[in-house]
Amino acid sequence: MNINSPNLKLKKRIKINSGHSFVLNKGHACIYSPYGNASHIETINLTDPENPRSVHVLKFHNAISAITLHNGNLLAAERYRALHVIDLANPDAPVLKDSIPLYDFVLSGIAARGDYAYASIEWGKRIGVFDIKSTFQIQPVESIEFDKSNYEIVPYEETFFTLDGKNTLVEIQIKSGKPEIKKTYFINEFKSDKFFIGKNRIYLFGENKNSNLLVLDLKNPETVIASGNSESEPASILQTDKNSAIILHKSYTCSMFDEKLGVTTPLFRFYEEDNENEFRGYIEVPLQDGKTVFPEGDVKLTCMNEISHAVRDGKYLYTVNVNEFMVWEILKGSVFEDVEEITDING
Repeated sequence: MNINSPNLKLKKRIKINSGHSFVLNKGHACIYSPYGNASHIETINLTDPENPRSVHVLKFHNAISAITLHNGNLLAAERYRALHVIDLANPDAPVLKDSIPLYDFVLSGIAARGDYAYASIEWGKRIGVFDIKSTFQIQPVESIEFDKSNYEIVPYEETFFTLDGKNTLVEIQIKSGKPEIKKTYFINEFKSDKFFIGKNRIYLFGENKNSNLLVLDLKNPETVIASGNSESEPASILQTDKNSAIILHKSYTCSMFDEKLGVTTPLFRFYEEDNENEFRGYIEVPLQDGKTVFPEGDVKLTCMNEISHAVRDGKYLYTVNVNEFMVWEILKGSVFEDVEEITDING
């Protein structure tokens, strides 16, 4: 690994309708936007990663607030309207198979086990259980309320994680179809409203007197592995197999967090040629001692749009930034070679 060498080569960028996140399924990306009013799910065919194609757009009346993969289907929450079951048997052409009415509320995070979906309702005020096979039943069939909560619900093995308030991580289990709190983890003096889950880590972004990034052991969240500072809000955190993590910031910057040292090192910024061509050249501008080192010559550069979600799959990194889906080749010696390949549970 050489942090001073180029890390990524932009292979392809294609225009999309609108998207902030995606999940991968059988060589396809299902893209949606949990923010704003994007009322569609767009499918990108990635069977030839260097030639991605937009092959399908499934449209709805209202915005799509959350999606998850489950048993060959895609579950999609349409705001104030329905929880949809979408058949992915033909990934090039997803088909709406069934719908559960939501009776005028919003699901803002969703996961599934067996015949049930579990979702954060009305931005985390409660977590509900939805029977996927009983579309005519009044739903949710069960729920658990929180005084304060986070809109995210993230699955891990047979449990789920969410944030209750600003400094409490909650692990939820399902017993006899009912959600209940398995354990509550109080994070002393650390206020967080955003978290990411890696292969065996929980990354909390927030604040206390000394740091804004906290790393917990996923199997035992009471164990704090490391703490440090991120220069700005992360868009994605990608765990590596070297006791570190790659942070893609909303400030179009890439940095590395070292768990042993508790130090974040800025690596580079994403720039592109300032022209109107369909394929604008990507320029990886390194950072040294926190300063941007621009290339010599008369090349006009502009900042790339912020990356809002990223997933590694083999030698490729897939990213989305609102109006573009991008395919990057991970170069030899790149910091991204150490990124763990895990199921995209944050999509």
